[in-house]
Amino acid sequence: MELMRLVEFNSFDGERVADSLETHRELWRAAVMDDDQHGLIKLRDLADGQWNVDTLYLLSVEGREMELWSLAETWGADGLQWIGGDDAGELLGQWGSGLNSAFQILAAWWD
Repeated sequence: MELMRLVEFNSFDGERVADSLETHRELWRAAVMDDDQHGLIKLRDLADGQWNVDTLYLLSVEGREMELWSLAETWGADGLQWIGGDDAGELLGQWGSGLNSAFQILAAWWD
């Protein structure tokens, strides 16, 4: 959350999103913000107090997905998308575990 608070660009307000997530901790199991497109630019710019990322990934609490989606709609993201089933399982390293269908990841993206 502290790294997220460093980020403010376009319609993304890291402080507001982090506060919102902390207030609604019952809706998500884990959160990470990343940008898979640009390698270690994040690491390079941390020394200057910058966190160059554009996508927030949230592992939802089962049964609370619609509440999490509604919360995410208030953040001004340019796009929201569910990643579920085998796709979520694969991204989380759960190949063939039989648990894949239980995972739901909400991806919020800002341009």
